[in-house]
Amino acid sequence: MVVQMDIYELMKQVNEWVKEILQDNYVGVYFHGSLRLGSFNPNKSDLDFIIVVKEKINSETKQFIWDKMLENEQLFPKKGFEFSVVLEDNCRNIKHPIPYELHGSRDWIERYKEDKTIVINDDYKVDPDLASHFNVINVPNDKMDFGKPSKEVFSKVPKEYIIDSNYSDTLDCVEEIVNNPVYCILNLCRFYALIRDDLTLSKYDGGKWALENMDSNYNDVIKNKQYKDMKYSNQVVVNNLLSVLDQALNMETLQVLLPTVSIHASEYLFEKGTDIRFLFETVSQEELLEDAKNLVLTLIDLVDYGMVEFVLHDGEIDVANVDAINHAIDKVIHLHILSNNEERTIFVLLDKLGIDTKDITLSDVNWQEEVFTLQNIVNETKDILVMEQANTISKIKAIDFKKFITITDDTNGYIDVFAGVFKALATDQLVERLSLNVSEKYLAKLDPKYNGLLDIHNIYNSGSEFTADLASLADILLEVKKLDIFTFLVQSADYPFSEINVIDNLIHLVFNLNYLNIDSNRLNEVIKAVDPLVKYDLSQIDATGVDLRADADKFIEMYDSLVIVFTHENWPIKNKDDLKNTSVQKEFLLSTTVWENTVDALLKFMDTTVYDKTGAAIGVLALPVVKQIAPTYYDLLALDSVTVEMMANDLELVKGLLEDVSVLDLTHMAKNGEYLTMDVKTVINHSIDVMVDSMILKGHTNSLFEHLMNNYVNGHKIAGVDVPNGTIVAEGIDFVYDRDAYKGLVDEVFAIFANENITTIDQLKTFAKEIRQKSKFIEFTSQDSNWQSIEKIVNYLADMTMVEVNGLSVMNNIVSPKLDGDLAILVDFSQYNKTEFMSDIDALAILITQLNEFGIASVMRNENINYDQVALVKDMLNHIASVNYLKYNLNALIDLVDSKNVLPIKLESLKLNEFDYQGDAIFIGNAYEDLIPFLISSDNTLKTRSDIMNFIRSNFELNDTLKDAVIAHKYAFVNAYDELVQTTMLPLLMNEVANYAKTKLPTKYQDVIDMMKIDELTFVQKQQDVLQSAIIVRSLVDLGLGDVIRHRDYNFEGSVTSTLNNTSVQIEKVDLITDLIDALYPLNILRNRADLVVELLNALDADTTEIDLSHIDWDLELIQVKSIVNNGLRALLDYDIKTVKETKNYVSNFINMTAKDLSLIHI
Repeated sequence: MVVQMDIYELMKQVNEWVKEILQDNYVGVYFHGSLRLGSFNPNKSDLDFIIVVKEKINSETKQFIWDKMLENEQLFPKKGFEFSVVLEDNCRNIKHPIPYELHGSRDWIERYKEDKTIVINDDYKVDPDLASHFNVINVPNDKMDFGKPSKEVFSKVPKEYIIDSNYSDTLDCVEEIVNNPVYCILNLCRFYALIRDDLTLSKYDGGKWALENMDSNYNDVIKNKQYKDMKYSNQVVVNNLLSVLDQALNMETLQVLLPTVSIHASEYLFEKGTDIRFLFETVSQEELLEDAKNLVLTLIDLVDYGMVEFVLHDGEIDVANVDAINHAIDKVIHLHILSNNEERTIFVLLDKLGIDTKDITLSDVNWQEEVFTLQNIVNETKDILVMEQANTISKIKAIDFKKFITITDDTNGYIDVFAGVFKALATDQLVERLSLNVSEKYLAKLDPKYNGLLDIHNIYNSGSEFTADLASLADILLEVKKLDIFTFLVQSADYPFSEINVIDNLIHLVFNLNYLNIDSNRLNEVIKAVDPLVKYDLSQIDATGVDLRADADKFIEMYDSLVIVFTHENWPIKNKDDLKNTSVQKEFLLSTTVWENTVDALLKFMDTTVYDKTGAAIGVLALPVVKQIAPTYYDLLALDSVTVEMMANDLELVKGLLEDVSVLDLTHMAKNGEYLTMDVKTVINHSIDVMVDSMILKGHTNSLFEHLMNNYVNGHKIAGVDVPNGTIVAEGIDFVYDRDAYKGLVDEVFAIFANENITTIDQLKTFAKEIRQKSKFIEFTSQDSNWQSIEKIVNYLADMTMVEVNGLSVMNNIVSPKLDGDLAILVDFSQYNKTEFMSDIDALAILITQLNEFGIASVMRNENINYDQVALVKDMLNHIASVNYLKYNLNALIDLVDSKNVLPIKLESLKLNEFDYQGDAIFIGNAYEDLIPFLISSDNTLKTRSDIMNFIRSNFELNDTLKDAVIAHKYAFVNAYDELVQTTMLPLLMNEVANYAKTKLPTKYQDVIDMMKIDELTFVQKQQDVLQSAIIVRSLVDLGLGDVIRHRDYNFEGSVTSTLNNTSVQIEKVDLITDLIDALYPLNILRNRADLVVELLNALDADTTEIDLSHIDWDLELIQVKSIVNNGLRALLDYDIKTVKETKNYVSNFINMTAKDLSLIHI
């Protein structure tokens, strides 16, 4: 090969630079390598030289040399330069490995530039390669020497040093043959020439020597220089190379030198920073040779297996048969050099990889077991490749690892494989001891977004924790396999809810993973790491204090309760197809089994640290699920704006509610229909608190209420009633304000239930029917507690915005249509407006309060009535009269009363417009006040409700006792009557009263009543007569009407006190009787005087056929009648006739005597 002149010029220039720098310390510059051996290629070779100095050089000189080379770097060949500075004494007195002062090469340039102290220092340094370099310099070539001749400077290098020096390079070739086949194959050839024939050759000459001296089978390998074409680095080539090594190992020279070469090679590696000297300290030559042969044979086996083609040419291997790999593992672990050196060897490898070993202990590793474990890992891993048919590098790289987590019909197969791999790794002692350190080296370089997830060295405290989790992961996978997830996640098989043992085991295994339980902050680390990887914001979750291990059993218990719900015959989601169209059946919602177990499961969950520490945050994160399932409610409640604080508040409320629900024996309730117990009341009231105190519902309660009403009430049939749209609305309802009223209402309704022993719906229905019956009504209204509850109920209703907004509409559209009979008549608010309705509710509340104050319950219990409550009664009457109910329902009420025939007269006439019930209430109240002396007296026989009812049933007939009482308190009644005659009621009922009076008169007098023609009177005329009747009644009472009633006689002698016009005037009875005639005269009912007289005469059986009274002046007649009465009474008194009976006797005697006289005269 011709050396270009510019190289020689460069050599001279290098020498000049060195001389200039070293001055008197200069010995010479000696070029070696391919240049000295005549095979230099400026495109492939570097410029190798040794600088020899007399004495050690300081750091400044070293830097000058380095800087000068860098300064002229562009003048060197493409591959650069490589030099060493060596003391002259070390060149002459050779000790292997040879010390040096300074080293420089292209590989060191970057290190030099980054930190000069790495290259320039006073450390003692040796280089095993120098023995080989010195050996080349000893090849005579004066052109390569500058300064003192090389033969005067360099001693002959012992052959063992040369072999050792080249052996290190040869070992490198074994590793680099794939990447640099030309260099390595030719290097191996010249090394073989050195060993066999003691020749120092260039790589080129080594190749030529091999062609001439080695088996011709290797000629193609040696001749073909296109090694950069990877297809030549194939199985045949590598096998041939290994055969060369195998032949070399049969040479006695190499066998003898093998221990020395090995030691020198280890020293060389030690100098390079890798200390494997311990491997050769106790091994014999025979053992070492056996190891070398086993290594070569093992490599041959791997090559025969196809490993070279597999690695270099994307060739195929039989992934189903990994015997060669397992054999290699077994052979390597049983090498003599590794016997009792396994731990130190592992440490060397770890150090070489930059893995920290200070905390690693391998002294107790069972290496035979390790072999089995490693082989097991290989066997399990190959199953993945078999399944994927990945028998080449490209196919392995092409494996879509997502498919391992994608559910397919191969999933169970993958699970088996990965479970096996994890199990094998879990039992591997090296995995346990080294995993965290390896992770610290390699996983620390992962994308920071995976910190906290994959950096196991930061997660686990020990490798045993990691391997324990690997074992658990294997178990988890095998449990998942039992569920056959492909069948229900991809196909349409039913979900395996009933696989309780499997799911319980999964919960136990997952919750006990060390990965999740290393410390109290571990879950926070996981959450922080996962947060940026998911679309949800997990930053709100603080899992500090979550103890999954402690929670495991609770979650298992929770699932054991839920599985009863999930396996219920009406559970709506049995498989994935059900998710497309979920329909919840009524039977499911009404199932006590479902409710009991759901509540039980929720309470168990709420007893976990997961709920305690993260429940609120998880709840917020789960809200998007609501958006998927119920988007309307998600938007309605603005769930996208719910905070953790809001969720925490509401979950705590729900927890309390569930605790109340858990007290209920739902099964017993359902079986017996006992839905109206005090425990249920507690749950209802707690539900009200939850609704009102909910931070999530705040501001949305009305919208939710309206939505529910529109979807489930308005426009739907409720209890057989078609409810019109818009019946119940939300606008105007203040649920917060109403809270106490809602709860109070519930309390009182349930108090009534308790008082009436109502615990079931059937009992309530029975009660609703029975309360219409008199006996049940009286029984119910006889209890003070019921009235107190009713009072509170009505007051709560009166104070509810709910009632204010919807009460009237509900009554008209839901309640009234459901009623029949008398209730349908009574409960009619169709003409009301909301203001009027609420006004009546308020009035009703006041009235019931007043009734309680009056003692209504005691009245219903038939106890003596406390009449002496005038102000209260007046107020009650005024409240009754003020209600709008009478304005709209008076006529219906009158019809109802008339239909019941509870009164002796009909009230039909009260329908007339003249009826002023509000004004009448005042007069009736005043009349009641006037009657108090009678009512509270011992004379009053109407002391109880029964007394009054019996009196009414008797058509108000006075018995003797009552008559005496009335007479005793006659002025109380007169005064009361004075008030009553001012009502509109009496004039309107005048005709009915007259008709009733007719029934009490003998038939012959009934025509007299008819002749009064009351029905022809105007209201004003009737009113005049009623008012006039008060004067008449008072005058009669003043005259002593009581005596007439008591003694059936009247004494008209003497005087009486007239109480007319609120005065007390003494007047003779005769005069008062005369005045009474005056009082009777203006009565409109007596306007038909002639007819009345005729009818009266007819009643007296007189013959009136010839009587004509049409010409009579009745005003004059009045005067004459008054005179006759006055004079007649006085005449009687003159005859000492004082009473009506005496008068009757006198008249009777007079008539008898007169008749006798007339008969005598006739005779």
